[in-house]
Amino acid sequence: QALKEMETGTCSPGLYEEEERLRGMIQRYGIEWVEPMSRLALLLFTKGRNSEAIPLIRTVLEIKPWHFEAGTLLVVMLLREGDYAAALRAARAYTLPNFNERTDNKRRKTWVKEKVRQAQELFDFARDATL
Repeated sequence: QALKEMETGTCSPGLYEEEERLRGMIQRYGIEWVEPMSRLALLLFTKGRNSEAIPLIRTVLEIKPWHFEAGTLLVVMLLREGDYAAALRAARAYTLPNFNERTDNKRRKTWVKEKVRQAQELFDFARDATL
């Protein structure tokens, strides 16, 4: 609900209220729900605070490696830092390859298969931990 309110409302000066609200959500709900952490990373990025944002977005991707927005954001953050090699590695690891109707889309299929495998592995771990 709080994320929805933030999306539809107007922003506070300097985004300080939004930053506090996101930090509070992370503290209250933990890091397993990655959306507040992803949004906080984006907010910090827009404020030019990459050194704080990059570790957050990397944590999001450790928990949910198929998170499209987080993967793309990491690439943009690394480009802003001038770390082009790391940005390329992140793009290959976390961003869905483009669909190309003239090819068999092997890279895209491989990427999707790997992300589904990772999701199943995390699901199995969570299921087994609660039994």
